[in-house]
This record gives sequence, structure tokens and C-alpha cells, in this order.
Amino acid sequence: MARRRGLTLVEVLIVMSIVAILIAIGVPTVRALRESARRHACGQQLRRIALKLREYYEQKRRYPLSLRDLYSQGFVQEVSLLRCPSDPRREANFDDPFYGYDLFYASRDPSESKDALAGGCAFHSGDRGLVVFLDGTVEEARFDKAKLTSATGQVEVRPREKVEWVPAEVGMELRPGDAIRTGPGGRAEIAFFGETSKIEVLEDTILVIKLLLRDPDTLGLRRLLGLLNGSIWCDVDDNVYTEENNSFEVVTPSVVAGVRGTRFYISVTNEILLGKDIDGDGRKESIITYIYVSHGRVLAKFKGRRIRLRAQKGLLFKLRPKERFKFRAGWEGDEDHEDDENGD
Repeated sequence: MARRRGLTLVEVLIVMSIVAILIAIGVPTVRALRESARRHACGQQLRRIALKLREYYEQKRRYPLSLRDLYSQGFVQEVSLLRCPSDPRREANFDDPFYGYDLFYASRDPSESKDALAGGCAFHSGDRGLVVFLDGTVEEARFDKAKLTSATGQVEVRPREKVEWVPAEVGMELRPGDAIRTGPGGRAEIAFFGETSKIEVLEDTILVIKLLLRDPDTLGLRRLLGLLNGSIWCDVDDNVYTEENNSFEVVTPSVVAGVRGTRFYISVTNEILLGKDIDGDGRKESIITYIYVSHGRVLAKFKGRRIRLRAQKGLLFKLRPKERFKFRAGWEGDEDHEDDENGD
């Protein structure tokens, strides 16, 4: 009887098919396991960051403008803590204002409770991500999207996974962590899905879409925007933000503005004057936030105070970054505002 020396063509094809099936099953499984491990590590890092924020507050009676301040001021020893393991921006510079979790971080006001939303991470697969609160609680959340509905003049977008700015295109989706920048004469409009709220971004402005949550069963509907500089008009749908868990907030370097069914204008500028400041370095620098309410109301949180602005009121908030622990404000327009120490 002749001795078989190998596999037949049919057997080879069967073996190859089995190997291909095993690879097709195994590769996604390995990827899923790796992503699960990264997500878990991300959650642990966010909890540690929340604890460091609390330490920072206990010493300085304020929260840092940037998470990078935790490292530069010695509260965090490892800069890797400030960056998600799934963050693809390996070439990002530490001096970048969008470094690591700073894309999603909001510098909260001392008047806010420990359950205030402090940030999160959207670098994980799908529309699910993580959010962290000041008390260290980390929860999974479903993220939403916005849409660029208009762009004229110089308008650019920086996707969260990139370090470069790219030309904006009308109709493009904006996700948590994406930023939009307008130049001289540039204007853009942003709309939110499932509501009539919209943002008009004026010229010379940088706006970050920090967090967009749509999780009706747990966290509610939350919009958290970061205005670094420049000006925006906000039209907030008054049929949406009436529920207790729903919120629409704009955070600037000095003010947290929360609204319910409002049209308001908010701008951020830097003012530099010659002369000695408190450190004698030869110049005085102030961060100025101005808020004007067209209709509705805005609750502004500024250095431990809660100030309610009603329609046709304008307020100017002025402070120095080195003196953020002191309350300094100048008022423009009518002074018939309400100083609301207890909130709504």
C-alpha cells in the first residue's frame, strides 16, 4: 500500500479556513481585551486625578485652570497620569493646552458641590466613554455629537485625536474633545442633535466641545463647553434643560456659566497693562469674562459666589490668575442683579 506523504488540496483548504476563522475570532477578542484594560486604567487615573484636584483645592481654595498645573506644581509626580492610555496623540507636547485629559477638563468654581462634573475621557471605542466628578466618582456615559451647520471666513477644527488644525467643512460632526477656531472675520454655527440649541462662534475665538452626554437613564443630558478666548452667542432650547439632571454649561478660565432656556453672549479676553504687579514682574495681566443675557437667565459661578443674571443684564468679571483665590468683579450695565448664594 502506498504511503501518504502530505495533505490533499482539500485538506489544506480546510485547515486554512479553520485558521482564518480562528484569527477572525481571536483578533477582535484580543483587541477588546486590550481596550477593556485601557478603559479600566483610564478610570483609575481619573479617580486619582479627582483626588489630586481635591488636594489642590484644600491647599489653594480653588481648582487649577489646567490639569497640567497638578504636575507643574508638584501635586502629580508622573505626567503619564494626565493622559489616557488610549489617547492616540503620541506626539502631543506637554505645553499644548489640549494635552491629555485637559481636552475634557472643566475648572470648577469653589461654590460647586463635590458631585459637579469635572471631566472625563472620550478616547474609547464607540459612543461610550468615562466621566469623572469632583468627589472621585467615575461612571460610564453615552456621548453625543454636535454638527457644524455654518462656516464663513477662516474656520478650523482640531479633531480630538490630532494635534493639527484642519479646515472646517459645513456638515461635519463635532464630538467631545473636538475644538473649533475662527480667525479674523471668521464665524461658525454649531447645532446639537435632538434639540434646537445652537452656538454662534464669532471671530478670533477658540471653543472646545468638552463633554456632550445623552444618557437619560442615569446622567441625563449635559453639554459642557470650554471657551478659551473670543466670543460666542448661545441659544439654549428652553424645552430641554428643565429637568434636574440636564445642564448646559460654558466654562471660561474664570467663570462657570449655567443656563436653562436662554440666549446669552459670553466673551473672554486677556488684558495686559504696564506696571508692577503683586510679584513685581513689570506687568499686570487680567482675564476678563463678560456675560450679557438677551433673554432667560444665567447662573454665573465666580470665585465662590453664585450670581444670577436676568434678561437685559450684563456683567464683567475681571481677575488676575495669580489672585484667583480672591473675589474681584466689576459690573457693567444695570446693577440690579441677584447675588444668589444658594443657587436656584
